[in-house]
Amino acid sequence: MKILHLKTVHRLLLINLLNEEGKGGASLSDLAKLMHIAEKIDFKKEEREALNIRVEENKVVWNVRAGGVADGEDIDVAKEFEVSDEESEKLMELFKKADEQKKFTLSDFGPVFEIAKEIGYTV
Repeated sequence: MKILHLKTVHRLLLINLLNEEGKGGASLSDLAKLMHIAEKIDFKKEEREALNIRVEENKVVWNVRAGGVADGEDIDVAKEFEVSDEESEKLMELFKKADEQKKFTLSDFGPVFEIAKEIGYTV
């Protein structure tokens, strides 16, 4: 078992990575693993509402402070997610594949390195 500490941006990037992998075609066993991980890290209705996750100008944006005001309570805090060893290995495999295929961009640089550290992927 492994505990991942993920903020909103990390969860969105991982969900996107999982979705992209699923679109490429996979075995039923692998699809089930991908879906199980995605369901674990997905946002509950209350979280989506509190963060006000939305699309603006083709970008996903959200509030990091309650009510979207500068002096509001910090609501974009890391949450803990427990993943099995098998799920952790799958995330490592996906990260390695995306890394080798040069799928990461400069705009994702900081969060991608933070995720890599969380899952134990070394560059």
